[in-house]
Amino acid sequence: MEALGQSLGFILYRTKVNGPVKGELKMNNMQDRAIVYVDGKRQGAADRRYKQDSCDIVIPSGLHTVDIFVENMGRINFGGQIQGERKGIRGPITLDGKKLENFLIYNFPCKGVELIPFSGKKPAGDQPVFHRGYFNVSNPKDTYLDMRDGWKKGVVWVNGRNLGRFWFIGSQQALYCPGEYLKPGKNEIVVLDVDGGSGTVKGVKEAIYEVNRDPAMADVFRVGKPVAPAAGQLVHKGSFAKGADQQEIKFRAPVQARYIAIVSKNAHDNGPHAAIAELNFLDASGNLLPREQWSVVYADSHETTGEAAQAGLVMDNQPTTYWHTKWQGDNPRHPHMIVLDLGKVQKLSGFRYLPRQDRENGRIKDYEVYASPKPFKPAK
Repeated sequence: MEALGQSLGFILYRTKVNGPVKGELKMNNMQDRAIVYVDGKRQGAADRRYKQDSCDIVIPSGLHTVDIFVENMGRINFGGQIQGERKGIRGPITLDGKKLENFLIYNFPCKGVELIPFSGKKPAGDQPVFHRGYFNVSNPKDTYLDMRDGWKKGVVWVNGRNLGRFWFIGSQQALYCPGEYLKPGKNEIVVLDVDGGSGTVKGVKEAIYEVNRDPAMADVFRVGKPVAPAAGQLVHKGSFAKGADQQEIKFRAPVQARYIAIVSKNAHDNGPHAAIAELNFLDASGNLLPREQWSVVYADSHETTGEAAQAGLVMDNQPTTYWHTKWQGDNPRHPHMIVLDLGKVQKLSGFRYLPRQDRENGRIKDYEVYASPKPFKPAK
């Protein structure tokens, strides 16, 4: 995005693909949220918050258009990741392992909405849509626009002024509109909804805060497919101390590995759950390894309905967030496992474990660490 002179908004990548083909569309170094369409019909999405950079799509026989609509959802403003905080898709895009090329790229910086040629026709497909309406004001004053009636995710403008973004998952459900943006008489409102929503907008006197769960994640209770590390791949086992302090663990000898499995045998509170706020691994000199290329390839469960506690949060640089095994509707018992792909084979001397910070639930007591340069064998 920045290479094309854009720092805010959205960007669209479009190419043609000959079918039939079915498989994983991989968007390397995608930031932050991508929606994928085939001939204007939505087929999948990927979200950086969940460490996702791919989705499965199906291309029928013949030549078809593939669109990838990427949203810049904000920027990290602390830590070493600032240096690589570039938006859009920076790496190759592959489908079923084959590189896609000849993309047309379109900038959508969300400026100049007054120039959009609106139509009264219902849009085809289910791509993002700009909606325009009008309302009358007799005495302009500060207000809030309630976006809860039918809208899903997008941006709002009033009289050409950008009020900000909305998302039905919250927590902000009403956008602040200063009285200075309004005028006596007829006023224009434009709503871009990228997730297919439409509805009405209502002016209210106060801010509205309400949290809803993202249904795209609500039914995903496990990451990846179960694996079975071999006994010979065990590199360390021990017990974490009680409390919320970060703990550094050293292996007896450095190990060469790309894949790491952490197995929680039990918890300090004797409950069925496991939780980890942050995981960091140390190189042969004891320095922290960069985590930009890491991913979670397996977690036996994670909670996405009762709270946002998905497995990818073990490496989001936020000590207040955490991976937590499922507890809403089900309580799978120990042992629990989370498996990380470090992106390449590296020499590891140990790791740092940060327990969840807010309470004791799920803080791991006894654990095992398995390491391998190759993916662990699938569980039978």
